[in-house]
Amino acid sequence: MVNFIIRIVRLFRGLFRLMGVDYKQLESILWVKLTMGNRRGFSTSAKKKDSSNQLLLQTFVYAVLGIFVGTLINSVNHTFTAYVYVFLVIMSMIALMMISEFSVVLIDTRDNAILLPRPINNRTLTVAKILHIAIYLLQLSLSLSIASAVFTVFNYGFAVALLFLFLIFLSTLFTLFLTCLFYLGLMRLVSGEKLKDILVYFQIGMAIIFMGAYQLLPRLIEMNDLYNAQMAVEWWTYLIPPAWFAGSIASFTTSVFGPGNILFLALALFAPILGLWLIVKYLSPKFNYRLSQMEATSSKPEKRTIQKGESVKFVDKLGELLTRNIAEKTAFKMIWKMSGRDRKYKQTVFPAFGYVFVMIAVTVLGKHGEAKWDNLIETKLYLAFLYLNVIAAFSACINIIYSDEPKSSWFYKALPVARPGDIIAGSIKAILSKYFMPLHLLIGSLIVYFWSYKILPDIFYSLISIIVISVFITASQSKALPFSKEKLSQDSGSTFIKGILIMLSAGLLGAIHWGLTFIDYGVLFALPFMLGLQYLSFRYIKKIQWNQIED
Repeated sequence: MVNFIIRIVRLFRGLFRLMGVDYKQLESILWVKLTMGNRRGFSTSAKKKDSSNQLLLQTFVYAVLGIFVGTLINSVNHTFTAYVYVFLVIMSMIALMMISEFSVVLIDTRDNAILLPRPINNRTLTVAKILHIAIYLLQLSLSLSIASAVFTVFNYGFAVALLFLFLIFLSTLFTLFLTCLFYLGLMRLVSGEKLKDILVYFQIGMAIIFMGAYQLLPRLIEMNDLYNAQMAVEWWTYLIPPAWFAGSIASFTTSVFGPGNILFLALALFAPILGLWLIVKYLSPKFNYRLSQMEATSSKPEKRTIQKGESVKFVDKLGELLTRNIAEKTAFKMIWKMSGRDRKYKQTVFPAFGYVFVMIAVTVLGKHGEAKWDNLIETKLYLAFLYLNVIAAFSACINIIYSDEPKSSWFYKALPVARPGDIIAGSIKAILSKYFMPLHLLIGSLIVYFWSYKILPDIFYSLISIIVISVFITASQSKALPFSKEKLSQDSGSTFIKGILIMLSAGLLGAIHWGLTFIDYGVLFALPFMLGLQYLSFRYIKKIQWNQIED
């Protein structure tokens, strides 16, 4: 596979030489990068121990997803509008993949130690890096487009399908150019560490948007309107890149080549080539310069920031209030800080907080996007809103044991702690206090605003119920210390099962809570019982001994 790709790249060696690139060096670097990428899996989400040909699996998955995109060609009545949808989806997915999956590779400077001492110019190095990513993006974009190409063959013939694939190639190059501009703009504004933080938050935002789009769009969009839509060509249409490629396809399917169609063809053909030329000629030196600046900044000793007195005092006081001994309190403060610094933990957990609001919106919206405001206050739907928060609590607790650097957890065994259960209990209290409780109080405040202050006992009761079920489920999973295990693929299955279990348990608790609302002061009478369960759950965790801890 790698040799096949290299042979194709070799066809353009004259073009690369015109751009000032040393082709022999470019081919050597590219061959090494492709070989290594195919062995370990290219995506940042791939596991280090995974075997080869990860990319083939990704290609298959995207080809299946592409079937849903391709059906738009048959479903939408207007040809130009149908292909605008297709190119819009494919270009958006390519841009998102570039930012979410390949950004680490683009800003990775680890190979500089090997390559920079050699006589390799900046342009060759940057073009090799961008070409490396472009090859994978092209492979994925073509896999997304296979189904669309098949639909195009059946509707418009083989020649138009070939044109479609060529335009997919150009649209991928143009998306790559726009994404590089995006990175250069970010690099001018923020440092290397902040850029990595921004990318993590971007990935979190994308996960929430995808979840929201999957759940809410079918309720908000009338599919018949989508299928019958006809996008008119106005002056601003020429500013939308997907319209350039869709307009080019429409020109050949309708055999109309007016001034507007010629402009679409010119933009589709020359804008990506101009973008590629700008990348190689002007952006590659700036890109390497910014990367070297980032590397120099990252290598400097990090200035120790002194936390504000009020913040330290708040965590200390909260730790003293919620913990019972020095080991538990120390774990509480340590995990409070570590969870805020660990990008992988935030990347895994924070989407769940967005999912809670997405699911609340799904609960409120009707079939055609009409909100059920009329009699909402008269219902007990607030119970559903409160217990949906179990998604956030479960995600925060279940992922606290995972880390990319599990070997750094050796220090736990060096601590003079008699029972590791105190560390686990302190960490769960820290995670729930820092992430779950503020979200629950926010949702509770909105419920009090819309319903009444009379709901306050229900909010407190649901808070304790969710803590109890989260602690029991966390204790039932593998008994491990915080940030001490590597997340393996087989863990995903058990996490899914525990997720189903906790959702069922939360549903049962919610049903019991709902039943208690029909009894006068039922919630208030049940509250001491639930507080007792919370006490017992933490007592159970604190009794975990060293011989029960998994390595």
